Amino acid sequence: MIEYLQNYKQSVVGNLYNSIDYYYPNIDEVSASNLQNEEKKTNKRKNLISLKLHDIDEYKLWLNFLEDLSRNGIERPRNINIKQQPSYNGEIIISSWQKNGVENALSLLFSVSLLGPFYSIIGVENLKIPRDQEGEKYNTSFNGQIMAFASPTKLLNPYYEILKVRIEKNFKGYKHVPYNILNLSVKGLNSSNDSVYKALFDGPFRFPKIVKGNKYYPLEDWKNNTDLNTWKLGPTDF
Repeated sequence: MIEYLQNYKQSVVGNLYNSIDYYYPNIDEVSASNLQNEEKKTNKRKNLISLKLHDIDEYKLWLNFLEDLSRNGIERPRNINIKQQPSYNGEIIISSWQKNGVENALSLLFSVSLLGPFYSIIGVENLKIPRDQEGEKYNTSFNGQIMAFASPTKLLNPYYEILKVRIEKNFKGYKHVPYNILNLSVKGLNSSNDSVYKALFDGPFRFPKIVKGNKYYPLEDWKNNTDLNTWKLGPTDF
């Protein structure tokens, strides 16, 4: 059964719905009378993304954050931004191995939304298998994510916790979106992938079937936060 974000819009995560609704037209609600207003949402989103990704002063905020990670125990964080994504994206390789052409890597994918005060951290195990590798015959090839980690684990720490602390230090007021919320669908979102993750981040994470850890982490941080109702919509202020 598909779970929709709209079912939670009166809860502590209702601000997620408000931010998405502010920047994305709802195809279920578009009519001749409000078509212009819905188109304005798309233009606001595109203009904001363009500013955050292409203005030197704005983008320097993200680059300074990556440098801050390097100074605080995380070596060589990767900058993996792609044009027109509604977020800044990075990756930390924790461990990797290669044998007979088969490659495996454990990493942390992290995204900071440009559309609202939200970020995500997800552990990912990646596997790459070639079809034919110098005498080793494989029946098929594969290159993708085989497992996700929804919360900190022994495999991911101390990098996960360092990353969480540094994001919240550099991006004041931003909240870590729990995995179970990232996977909710947004009814009416005009997209091939209508998840909260797609709308707020559209990063490199692909929701593999196997998920370990606490999918609700860190929802308690949201419940205990008294500033949720004071967040403002529109361009974010770092």
